[in-house]
Amino acid sequence: MRGIYCFLMLVLLTAAAAMAEDGGSQYLGARFFETRAGTRFYLFQSDALWRDGRMSVWRHATAECLTPPTALEFEFPAMETEAGVMAMDIETTLRQSDDEKTVRSLSDFAGIAFWVKGDGSDAVGRVEIRNDYPVRGSSFEFALADTKWHRVFVNWPEFSPPADPKSAQAVCFGLTEGSARPASYIIDALRYAKTADEAPEMVKLAQAANARKEDIAIPARPSPASCVYNKGALAKARAKLRSGGNLKWLAYGDSVTVPVQLWNIPEEMHRAHYAYYAGAARTLEKEFGCKIEIVVNAVGGRQLNEDFQGLPASLQKEKPDVLVLLSGDTIGNYRTLMPQVLEAAKAAGTEVLVVIPTYDWMPLRSAAVDWLRRFCIENNVACADARSYLLGVPEEYWGDIIANPNHPNAVGHRLIGQVVAEMFG
Repeated sequence: MRGIYCFLMLVLLTAAAAMAEDGGSQYLGARFFETRAGTRFYLFQSDALWRDGRMSVWRHATAECLTPPTALEFEFPAMETEAGVMAMDIETTLRQSDDEKTVRSLSDFAGIAFWVKGDGSDAVGRVEIRNDYPVRGSSFEFALADTKWHRVFVNWPEFSPPADPKSAQAVCFGLTEGSARPASYIIDALRYAKTADEAPEMVKLAQAANARKEDIAIPARPSPASCVYNKGALAKARAKLRSGGNLKWLAYGDSVTVPVQLWNIPEEMHRAHYAYYAGAARTLEKEFGCKIEIVVNAVGGRQLNEDFQGLPASLQKEKPDVLVLLSGDTIGNYRTLMPQVLEAAKAAGTEVLVVIPTYDWMPLRSAAVDWLRRFCIENNVACADARSYLLGVPEEYWGDIIANPNHPNAVGHRLIGQVVAEMFG
């Protein structure tokens, strides 16, 4: 089956690469934001749900698509509350490639076009053009009863109220109020179009997608247990947990530890609920009946070598049980500084837990990451290899868990937290 899938993907990629614009009406072939479906889509929902740690919309990259390698599925779990929306900035969707940074105005187009595949339910989908991300915008509804790929084209005046392309900031997908849930749908080939006409090549892609019968398996991540090393190096902290004692962590790092790119979540909730260390702490508190105090020392863009003396100073000031360190750098700087990290932690009576960085602008196996992982393994340093867990699937599925190429989203933080918690399990 995998051979058949690879052959079909090759055929579709060849067809997409051969396409040209149909009278300038729309872009054809996968755009860069589709190659990691879900990247830069942010969830907006009520504050009450964020406080409860619940999500009213989940996004998933799926190989069930028109323009390879993936499409984007929105899944709405059953909840007695208003469904949230997934929003992506207009600037991102207007770019044709990573190399083309020029943004054309929506005023150059007559409306929005996308292909959708419903779940066969009575639910009703909604696409919005918003002038402000959190504020309800101009909407258009579409049925989910059709389980075949079909195209939706909406002129700006057809939105309710009519959309103003000059001031539009975001395109959003959700459900209409009162729609039955659970519900889901898949979108692909999101474009801005000058006419309602669709290119014949895209129609052929849809026909081929509707004719496919094979199930396409989505690769699974490795287990968290396979991504941890040297649990014994946290012997004191682990013993303290098991005896019902409380712990203190110092989370030291860069923007991932701040954390940034969770700007759609109310600011005061960032560290309290959604950062990876907070998720890990909640898991352990529930399992062991303890309390974990977390002190954060994080600066966006800061590598380990920058303001390095701030780390020993924080260790001496806070005297944490565990230093949770997630910080990028070069091999040369790691080679010089990691022994100093261990020395400073020892002087403070602190055990060290290194979290392998998760930025996706490097390959999964990169020289700096491999060096740091190997250093930890060979020197009996506790290591949570969040990178191998988070990014341990083909690149086209990374959009599920990253906000942008440098930062995980709320789901990504949750997954990193699973690996961190595994170190104490």
